[in-house]
Amino acid sequence: MRLNIFLGIILLVQGLAFLLGSDSKTAQQNSQMISALVAPELSLGKASNGTELQKWLDKQGVKVEESASRFEVSTEQMQAALKASKLEPNLRTKLELSASMKAISSFSMTDAKDEDSLKDTPKLDLKRNGDSWQISSAYNYPADDLKIKTLLNKLLSVKLDTVIARRAENHIKLRVAPTAYDRLLWFKTNKQKTLKFYVGNGKSGSVHLRLDGDDLVYRVKGLSTWQDLSTANTRLINTSYVELKEPKNLSIQGPKDRELTMELKGDQWQVTGLTQKQIDQDRAKRFVDAAKELIITDIVGNQVNQNQGFAQGITVTLSSGKNRISYRLGEGENDQIFAKAEQNNFVVKVPSYKVKALFTQTLDDFLSEEAKASKQEIVPAPLQAPVKAPTPVQVPVQASAPVQAPVQAPAPVQAPAPVQAPVPVQAPVPVQAPAPVQAPAPTVDTTP
Repeated sequence: MRLNIFLGIILLVQGLAFLLGSDSKTAQQNSQMISALVAPELSLGKASNGTELQKWLDKQGVKVEESASRFEVSTEQMQAALKASKLEPNLRTKLELSASMKAISSFSMTDAKDEDSLKDTPKLDLKRNGDSWQISSAYNYPADDLKIKTLLNKLLSVKLDTVIARRAENHIKLRVAPTAYDRLLWFKTNKQKTLKFYVGNGKSGSVHLRLDGDDLVYRVKGLSTWQDLSTANTRLINTSYVELKEPKNLSIQGPKDRELTMELKGDQWQVTGLTQKQIDQDRAKRFVDAAKELIITDIVGNQVNQNQGFAQGITVTLSSGKNRISYRLGEGENDQIFAKAEQNNFVVKVPSYKVKALFTQTLDDFLSEEAKASKQEIVPAPLQAPVKAPTPVQVPVQASAPVQAPVQAPAPVQAPAPVQAPVPVQAPVPVQAPAPVQAPAPTVDTTP
């Protein structure tokens, strides 16, 4: 009876082990880092002390003095480790990660793919060029080596220790199948070894991970497809295209005949064509800030073409002592702004909202509120003069006074006082002088 119970317990444990993935095959991969799969020949294996560490260095052909450049471990640290009787786990991990990272010659990430989709999915390809990296899918644009190192370090240190599925029929559901995945990762080593991993979104900040050719699916925490595994061209580059931190002079030519020049004197910006008192310094500084650095939103290519609008665009030049940057901006379709720097072979896109003012700003846009108000008080007078000019237009209407003057001018018409001077006309008083006609009185005396 007891024997049967004991055998039953053994069978139960074996069943649970099978379901949880703790069989012999899983045990071989449990707690393995991806770095061990990418470059197993670079693993420290069972090395546990300084003597075995020395053998590993000899195998890699690395001298102690080269520790800093090869593994980012100081010479002093390496010498101390070689004398130690026990190899520290942190140092072991760092050495293995650094060695496997050096072994990778190219790396790529492909965006999500769905079963029923026929569209080509975005892909980000990177390749090593000596000690640096390039975005081979974006005209070999230089990658940011620190960002590449951070990403590879995160991926290569992933531990495969939690199995969540072991059958192929679960791959599509977990999005780690060749026909349905959220990311596809490729690693290629200097020895032409290729590893491919399918990545699917998981729960609670985790992802599902499966090595191509293996049915086991692992849960990996602390890895995000949209944040860590973005396929955008700008994800792994220095997005600052050009920058001059403290410019002293700024000039813009274009569009067409437009010219604008600025100079910093002390802590005040001067704009040619304006007096110092007229300038709003905050507006001037914002304008210069928009010009002194361009941020890349996309890598367009390494050749200029007419669709990029440079012929009708502007040329911006900034300087500070011996330091100088110059670039052209062009406006394409859909309000896209393209940039081509003088010392850069690549054409890129930059944010329209940030640089639009460089195309359109005029002297009036630099004016302070007081200067604008003052200008409005002075300028409108001559401008409104023709509007007030109706006054002379109304003058002839009021000039009707002289037109009515002849009506009211009867005053001079009454001046015919000389016409009334018929006083002399009435002077025929002498006509009444017939008094001498009555002189026949002597005739009565004719009677002798």
